Amino acid sequence: MQARGASRYAIAAGGFAALVAIGWGLTLGGGLTLGRLDPLFSLPGRIVVAAGLALVMRRRPRDEAFAAALVMLASSFVFDAVLGTVLASRFAWPQAIFAVVVQAAAWAATQFFIIRLGGRSSGIVFTALAAGAALLAIAAGWLTPALYVPTTGDPAPRLAIVSGVPVEWSGPADMMAILDNSAQRSPLLPALAERFSVVRPDIVDAARLRGVDVLLLAHPRALQPAEFVAIDRWVREGGHALILTDPLLSWPPDYPIGDRRNPPITSLLTPVLGHWGLALEPPASDGDDVFMAGDYRVHALSTGRFRTNGRDCSIALAGRSADCSLGKGRAVLIADVDLLNPLLWSGGGDSAARWREGNLDWIIGQIDQLAGSQRAALATPSWKTVQPGRGESASPAGKSQEQGGNPDDR
Repeated sequence: MQARGASRYAIAAGGFAALVAIGWGLTLGGGLTLGRLDPLFSLPGRIVVAAGLALVMRRRPRDEAFAAALVMLASSFVFDAVLGTVLASRFAWPQAIFAVVVQAAAWAATQFFIIRLGGRSSGIVFTALAAGAALLAIAAGWLTPALYVPTTGDPAPRLAIVSGVPVEWSGPADMMAILDNSAQRSPLLPALAERFSVVRPDIVDAARLRGVDVLLLAHPRALQPAEFVAIDRWVREGGHALILTDPLLSWPPDYPIGDRRNPPITSLLTPVLGHWGLALEPPASDGDDVFMAGDYRVHALSTGRFRTNGRDCSIALAGRSADCSLGKGRAVLIADVDLLNPLLWSGGGDSAARWREGNLDWIIGQIDQLAGSQRAALATPSWKTVQPGRGESASPAGKSQEQGGNPDDR
């Protein structure tokens, strides 16, 4: 009876420790806030909980303490698997295995020091080990974002960006604002520059496209006929382009209505789209459009729909995207540019560890695919899936536009 009670105690302690660790990731780790189920979010909590379990079980028999640790580790992995399979776009099993290994190491290290310091005052042992676990948890939280940065062993693909929407600044960024440091930098360009060798040509011609791996056209202002010709020729000769074009821009304007510094309200790429056999139709509905693009949860606004009347382009994502094989090259088109707005995806900073939507993660994946790059990060976000037909709350960007202007300006 005593052995049975001891085993029940070990199972209960281990299971409770696993629940606390996973709950830490969902709450303090930001999983619920960001809509993500990354096992790495619980890494600091796993270290603290594993050390705590070893301390709680320090007066119990060693085999019982070991059994509690096994229950904690197995339950943590099972909880990750259930959440990732049922609620997320995918089960991030490499993250789950890594998290369990760290959890096991934290328990083993604490158990080792408990045995070595067994003759010392229990208060001193408890304080020293608790402080050590807390420091390790802080270090884990600080180092976790680095796991989301892709490897850079090969030269970074060369990315040319031609954009009508702001990619470097958030809010008005005239010369005076830049000089007096009142202009706010956008996390968009740093996030792209961290992964690609970025150039920003002022015009598009053969000379400026030479050596470029991928051309990113993001709802550009009116291009000259010669620029359309240069883009078409470059793609057909083997170039790769990612084009975001919007039939109804919802990006909050940084300047008064009518100011030419604002991006165009609608797409100005009709000539090249028509030449490729595509038509961009108005959005099916205004407002938020949250959808799954493979494993990525994407938050767009007033997304248009592509229609093709030729054989060069195929339509995907219910018309939101088109993939065109043109001569020796390829162009991927997306019928929305608002998804680049950091208000929709950035949870704070340019690190993928804090992104609350998969917008930029998806765009980066598209660029890597077009460039033929295989640079993978050690960790990638595991997004909570979107339920079809489920209503989504209004986006910050949409709200700010309805109120007239950028919230950062107020």
